[in-house]
Amino acid sequence: MLKSLLFTFLLFLSFIGFTEASDKSQLTWAGFSFLGNFDQRDARYPYTSSISLDFEEKGLASPIDEKLNALIENYEGNDFTLSSQMADNNQRLFATIGISFEDVYETRVNNKYKVSYEIGLNFVIFDFEEKKIVSIYPMRFLRNEIFSKKPTRLDHANKIKKLYEGNEFNILSLAVENIRGVNIKENAGNYLGISGIEFVGNSDKFLPDEKNIDSLGSSIIQEFEGYLSINNKIPLVPYLKGESLATSMVLRFSDRTKMSLKLPIRDYEIKIKVRGFGFKKSANYYGYTAKIKIIAQDDLNPSLVDLDLSKNIWVLKKAVGRLDDKFAQWMIYKEALSVLLDDTSKQIELMDENWTKKHSINKDAVEQLKTLKILLDRTK
Repeated sequence: MLKSLLFTFLLFLSFIGFTEASDKSQLTWAGFSFLGNFDQRDARYPYTSSISLDFEEKGLASPIDEKLNALIENYEGNDFTLSSQMADNNQRLFATIGISFEDVYETRVNNKYKVSYEIGLNFVIFDFEEKKIVSIYPMRFLRNEIFSKKPTRLDHANKIKKLYEGNEFNILSLAVENIRGVNIKENAGNYLGISGIEFVGNSDKFLPDEKNIDSLGSSIIQEFEGYLSINNKIPLVPYLKGESLATSMVLRFSDRTKMSLKLPIRDYEIKIKVRGFGFKKSANYYGYTAKIKIIAQDDLNPSLVDLDLSKNIWVLKKAVGRLDDKFAQWMIYKEALSVLLDDTSKQIELMDENWTKKHSINKDAVEQLKTLKILLDRTK
């Protein structure tokens, strides 16, 4: 599909559209894409890329592209339209839904195996003429499955394929519905992104594999990106695994076309510090606590926001498994961390004083959330 657009001298994504007869911005659909270096697909998105490659080699459209093409046919968001046909020959803005990461976490609990499938999709808008990203809206999808015996790679491949093709929990349908409420502006506001993560305090005692700490940090960042974008309807400059200082991003489409697009420069940066973890007991439960610090800054002020937060989750002792299984224990701490990141992203809008009293040691926590909301609003 993308090559046909190339013949008309037009291509990929753009979140902002130019309106003429319609009040809504008009975006041209460019197809499904893979974000980042596709040569690293075995580390970034092994199962999803295999689905696409299997069909590419046969000269066929992948089921991912077919599903998305059907979903965006005559698609209308609240503020934009999305079509596979160009509105006119002057249109420069294109849109794609692209995958940035795919993770599979496996934990053994009471002779069964809990597997978490996590996929990061992104609604990307880019200016084809200027070869630049206009906006990216990250989305994170998580699905947990239980196996009675240790799952194989084929089991994982089938489960991930079902996420794209199934009816019960279809991440493509969810992604297309999620972008409906995005507001398109001809001129983008300030740009914001998460620039890094640091593990401090006693964190290293709880991490499952210190050798892969960079990969783990990237995963946490991308998870928080998804929460921030979905819960606040904002675009973000993406953090890509292994490319934290990247000034451009490569998009690779199912017809094997590639394009390098310039990334916006961040006006504001958010940094995450994982301050450590805590463990406590009650009669029937174990408590798992995650602690973080959220820092927001610009070139002039390194501490616009400096907010300490924590979250404890209680888990039935019989559901925990072995306490000496470091990976299984980490997955519970990771769940507490995920809940905290999700809740924090929601509180930027809600600013519930009761929540901040319970989850922050900062007396000015609400004021700091207000400051963070101001920064996020500047990106809209």
